[in-house]
Amino acid sequence: MSSERQALAKAHSLVALNRWEDALGLLGPALADSSTVATAQCLRAQCLLGLDQPRAARQAAELALAAAPDDEWAHRLRALALLGTGRGRQALGAAREAVRLAPDSVPALNLLASVQLRRGAGDEAKKTAAAALAADPHDALAHLTVGTVAVADHDWDAAEVACREGLRLDPENSDLAIALATVIKGSGRRDEAAQVYLAAARSDPTDARARHGLARLGVPLLAVGWFGKFVIFQAARIIIGNGGRPTFVAALLAAGLAAGALITTLLRVSGTRGLPEPVRIGLRGEHVNAALGWLKAAAIAAIAVGIWSFNISSSDGGGIGFAVGCIAFAVIASLLARLFRVGPRASPRAFFKRIWCLRPHRPSG
Repeated sequence: MSSERQALAKAHSLVALNRWEDALGLLGPALADSSTVATAQCLRAQCLLGLDQPRAARQAAELALAAAPDDEWAHRLRALALLGTGRGRQALGAAREAVRLAPDSVPALNLLASVQLRRGAGDEAKKTAAAALAADPHDALAHLTVGTVAVADHDWDAAEVACREGLRLDPENSDLAIALATVIKGSGRRDEAAQVYLAAARSDPTDARARHGLARLGVPLLAVGWFGKFVIFQAARIIIGNGGRPTFVAALLAAGLAAGALITTLLRVSGTRGLPEPVRIGLRGEHVNAALGWLKAAAIAAIAVGIWSFNISSSDGGGIGFAVGCIAFAVIASLLARLFRVGPRASPRAFFKRIWCLRPHRPSG
């Protein structure tokens, strides 16, 4: 085996372990060889997606297509990169081209169904999922595709059947375990969902989705948090519209957001009380990060109140001094939220780290 292909094989192994930067470091020789450049650029695009760099990943995928225009994997990677840059329509076209080139490719059909769901084309996604299952009923990814589409349609029974069948075929598939736990939780069986989340965490300890799911078992906390913040900000807006004083509005926001942080944190803790002690200890960071989300909301509110109070006299509860104090609080709150966050910062493109969308292309021969 040539040195270029040896480098590709090692890079494939590192990609399977999510060691994106290490894999990138091995691709130099393969990128310089015309016989391996297409595969190397695809691997490079995959690594860049894993590192949350969709623009660079798109360029790598297009370079791969320049070397091999009919490479289905390159079209899939280009579709993912386009999604990451907010180009949903172009991503849909790239995903369709991948399916045209490989009509029986379950990964290509899976990606097309995902893009269709993101574009609001649920009926088309159902047809694509059915095509994936027909292409290979023994592929766990095909069942995950069916389950994902069923979840989007709130068909919990069909989603559970699909996910369980997928796990029967691939018991170590953490994506299917996460999907099954989400379905079970959606149908109201939270204790059972906790066990599935735990199984997923054991299958892939690096997958943060299991930890996030466990931390939210008490109540639909994401919805509760957003609704609570909406109510608090709406109340402040009404008071401002009726001539409220900046000091009163600031006090209202501070009290409301502090109460929201306390209540949702208590709900999180109580909802995970029945889990094993090591798991509960491991979830403390999730609870801390959720509370820090309310601190970030307080920082945003303080900036808004500070800007508003600039044009209000100090006798009416505003003034430059109060405004500067609000903005200083916002800066300090933002820094504290960043300083005390447990684990890595959240990424808006975590979607691209899901392995079921980023399966490596296995070299032939």
